[in-house]
Amino acid sequence: MRRDRAIASHGSITGEEDFNYFLSILYPASNLQIMDYNRVIKSLNGLTPNEFLEKMRAKGIRLSKIVSQEPIKPGKKHECSLYIDG
Repeated sequence: MRRDRAIASHGSITGEEDFNYFLSILYPASNLQIMDYNRVIKSLNGLTPNEFLEKMRAKGIRLSKIVSQEPIKPGKKHECSLYIDG
């Protein structure tokens, strides 16, 4: 859009216009901390908790029941934890 406006008003562009650049920053992995990415599901769309879990299993999602008084956090990539129905 900005490129089109520049061409329309000046007839050409130089490549030095602000819209030709992307702001970025690099950090070393040792300074990187990945924060939790939490979500709340307010409704199971009419399903019971067991029906919801069965639908997940039907999609090929492996589920394990964990009983703990401590918060459970994923241990590796592509893992998630779910608190449902107590």
